[in-house]
Amino acid sequence: CLDLRCVARFVLFRYARTKPSTQLRPLSGALAVNAYHRMKIGSEEEYIEIEELERNPEGSPCAGDVNVRITLSLQAFAGVYDGVWIEQSVMKKFIVELEKLDEKRSGMARVSSMSPEEFVFEIRSSDSLGHMEIEVQLHRHQYSGPKYWPIYLKGGFEAQPETIVQLMSCFKKLAN
Repeated sequence: CLDLRCVARFVLFRYARTKPSTQLRPLSGALAVNAYHRMKIGSEEEYIEIEELERNPEGSPCAGDVNVRITLSLQAFAGVYDGVWIEQSVMKKFIVELEKLDEKRSGMARVSSMSPEEFVFEIRSSDSLGHMEIEVQLHRHQYSGPKYWPIYLKGGFEAQPETIVQLMSCFKKLAN
C-alpha cells in the first residue's frame, strides 16, 4: 500500500502498541535486523520458531524487552510476524513457570506479547504421564483499502518433555 494514509495508520498502529506508561519505541528498520537468539520447537510440519530481532538497551525505557519474529507452522497453515514485543518481566515469570512444570510434569507455563492477544504461547501437560502439548496464537492486522482486517493463526501440537528444558534455555538467553 503506497497511499500515505496507509503509511500513517501503520506508523500510528506501531506506536500505539507500546506500553501506555512508557515512551514511544522507534520503528524497527527492515534492513537493520540482527538475529541474536533463535530457537525452533516441533517437527517439520508443526513448529514454532522464535528469533530475537531487537532488544531495548540497559538504561532505556523498557530495558531488556525484546522484539521477536514468530514463525508458526501448523501443517498446511503458517504465519510469520516480526513485530512481537515481549517484556523482560513476563519472560522471567515464564522461566519460573517452566521450572515448576519441568519439576512436576503437570500444570502449564504461558508467555504473551505486550499487545494483548498478538502472541500467546502455552506449554502444558496433556495427561498424568507427563506428555506435553503446545498451544500458540499469532494475531496481526492487515490494511486493505479503508478496512482493518484481523488475521489469526491459532493451534497446537504435541511436544516432548525435553522441550521444557529447551524453552528455559532460550528464554533465559532472551531475558538476560
